[in-house]
Amino acid sequence: MDIEVIRSEKNFMEFYIVGETHTFCNVLRSALEEDPAVKKAAYTVEHPLTHRFKPRFEVGTDGRVKPSTVLKRATQRIVERCEELREEFERELGH
Repeated sequence: MDIEVIRSEKNFMEFYIVGETHTFCNVLRSALEEDPAVKKAAYTVEHPLTHRFKPRFEVGTDGRVKPSTVLKRATQRIVERCEELREEFERELGH
């Protein structure tokens, strides 16, 4: 996975997530939407043949925090949830 920043401003960031699909992008978008500072969290796949694995994200904030900050917080929430899920599987499977 690579990030290609298209535009980065005080309260707006636009970037590609190279190598990902809807699966990861939906998780990230949902995690971003949980943050009260986020005013916009959306992604598109510009064309399924040329950009299938290169979704374009837009993140807008209320200006109190930078988009990079809300992205870090969202990815941390994703990591924590994955860890919780792993622990639950281990408990249920007896490992």
